[in-house]
Amino acid sequence: IDAKGCCTFINDAALAMLGYEREEVLGLPAHDMLHPCAPEGTPLPAEACPLCAVLLGGEASRGAVEWLLRKNREAFPAELSTQPIRERGQIVGAVVVFHDVTEAQAMKQHLFYQATHDALTSLVNRKEFEWRLARVLESARAEHTEHALCYLDLDQFKVVNDSCGHAAGDELLRQLSGVLQKKLRHRDTLARLG
Repeated sequence: IDAKGCCTFINDAALAMLGYEREEVLGLPAHDMLHPCAPEGTPLPAEACPLCAVLLGGEASRGAVEWLLRKNREAFPAELSTQPIRERGQIVGAVVVFHDVTEAQAMKQHLFYQATHDALTSLVNRKEFEWRLARVLESARAEHTEHALCYLDLDQFKVVNDSCGHAAGDELLRQLSGVLQKKLRHRDTLARLG
């Protein structure tokens, strides 16, 4: 981008990622082309734009994940690096490098979900439950609030597994989890500890 923030060069991969033709972007302000935004797609004002910041402040950035908009207004996460170009101490432009990290973010979320949820019931697992419980206890002490903890033990559950098989026991756990989950508020936690 040049000193005015306009696009002077863009490679084919970036064009394909953004959904533009070359003629549409050359000379267009980079902020208008990339539309930095919040994850839900709300555009960032120019003063909060990382592309404008490199031109105004002259500070390079590397590896920050920003949300950009494609031509079709679809928001996507991109790892963004910027480097000012200086001539005789003046900023005359900047190099902006970005790549789509949608798949990497989805994989990260998937791995986080697997690490914090029970595979059979999709409920929060013991480790995540203990972490959430510690946070609630901390807030109860600090804010003098009250919370409730209910513990449910399935008596004779081994009999179900032994007489009907583990598949039936698993199905019972899934169905019971579904029934209980429907009775909870969004901010409540239902976990499988066993």
